[in-house]
Amino acid sequence: MNRQKKIFLWLSLLFTLGVIVMTIDFMSRTTPPGAKRKHIVDAVAPLQDSTRADSVAP
Repeated sequence: MNRQKKIFLWLSLLFTLGVIVMTIDFMSRTTPPGAKRKHIVDAVAPLQDSTRADSVAP
């Protein structure tokens, strides 16, 4: 192999390893979309109807 091919192969290998390391890092910091479903539903659902308390009519 000539020198240019070796440089290209090393750079492509380093790039691929860098992408793999970054992917593993991102995956370790995030959760899957369905993992915290219960907490999202509890946070979004109101405990009581607030329109009745805010309305002027009896």
